[in-house]
Amino acid sequence: MGLRPAHPFLRRVPHSRGLRRLRRLTRRDPVQLLKQLPEQEQRARLLELLRADLQSNEEIADETWQMPSLTADGRTADLPGFNFQTRVCDLQILQGVSGEAMENLTKTCRLLFPLDGSSWMPCTADPRCLAERLAQEVFEFHAKGFAFDPKRSGAEWWVQIRDTWIEMWNPSGTHTRQHILFWPDSGHSEEGIQFHWDTDEVAVERHGVNVHPHLSTVTYLTECGAPTLILQCRNSLRPSETAQVYGSLAGGTLSWPKLWKHLAFDGQLLHGTVPKAGDPAGTTRRTFLVNVWLNHRPSNCQRLSKALAKRLGDLPHRFTFSAFQAMPRWSPVSCHAGRFRTRFGRRRLLHEISCRLPHRSGDTTAGTLQLHWASKDAMLGPVEKGRKREMVSAGGGEKKGCLKGEIH
Repeated sequence: MGLRPAHPFLRRVPHSRGLRRLRRLTRRDPVQLLKQLPEQEQRARLLELLRADLQSNEEIADETWQMPSLTADGRTADLPGFNFQTRVCDLQILQGVSGEAMENLTKTCRLLFPLDGSSWMPCTADPRCLAERLAQEVFEFHAKGFAFDPKRSGAEWWVQIRDTWIEMWNPSGTHTRQHILFWPDSGHSEEGIQFHWDTDEVAVERHGVNVHPHLSTVTYLTECGAPTLILQCRNSLRPSETAQVYGSLAGGTLSWPKLWKHLAFDGQLLHGTVPKAGDPAGTTRRTFLVNVWLNHRPSNCQRLSKALAKRLGDLPHRFTFSAFQAMPRWSPVSCHAGRFRTRFGRRRLLHEISCRLPHRSGDTTAGTLQLHWASKDAMLGPVEKGRKREMVSAGGGEKKGCLKGEIH
């Protein structure tokens, strides 16, 4: 958009010192103008600009989005040999740069978390900030060597911040609006949000079909907060058929936060976090989330604006990934365990998870466990009759703005 014509008064007195300064200001970058404001006002104005930018992007996305063709198992691409197993490794950064990278990503979390939605990083584009660089390298790490359409493939990424609450839960069980918790290590309900399957919301709303990313990933930016729980429960093809996946759950993965830890799993799996106590009050859980999409770009997902990418900043170096690490096996048969229960749903809390989980210990707080359950140790089913099916809170999601409520 060009500058508006100068006011007639400005044209009549072009040599006024104050007016010359005003003209210079109108030609400056809006981001530079923001820096002249008090810090609190800067943040408020920036959020207004970013929300407006995201809304305009969503209008464009609605026009260009297409429903993908799916394989027999509901994938957007048929890639023989693609590894869908849950795996964990460490993100490695050049010595001496990790502090700068963490400072940059912390700033990214602070600026982007209040916004709604996620961002898109095309696999063929050049990154313009450190967050885009990390998203692209996560994509390349997992998709390297496979044939897919680069024009329709890329990384959907967003950030998450969760503060640790001082309140503790009664180990005997506490009923809340979204959670029924019996796990002895459970913390405040706001620390863990409802379980979900990652989906393209427009595919669900317009076509009644669950379209998933090939992989979902979590990179932990802190060593505190709730662990991620991934259940071996693939979603049904259609949301109306969720009852088809009800029943006992054979296994899952429980992952505690650890700095620069990278967790990857099948994008069709049910997952969420388990609130836990034990971390000092006032600590913060930060995560960087990337979904790997092949042959499909999810709806309402566009790149960051140039102005915002510039504000986030970049570091000209590459991340590397360590070898995948072995995950110890755990089962409640031979180990002490507590009971965890929670309800979830896209619009209403229609489904309930019940499973046995390990007690927190020094051996597992920074690790990852493969969970193995016998019959009825872990179940997925409908919310019991007679129990109120509350509406899902609009603010209860990891990927804000989506009713599915995502946290990892």
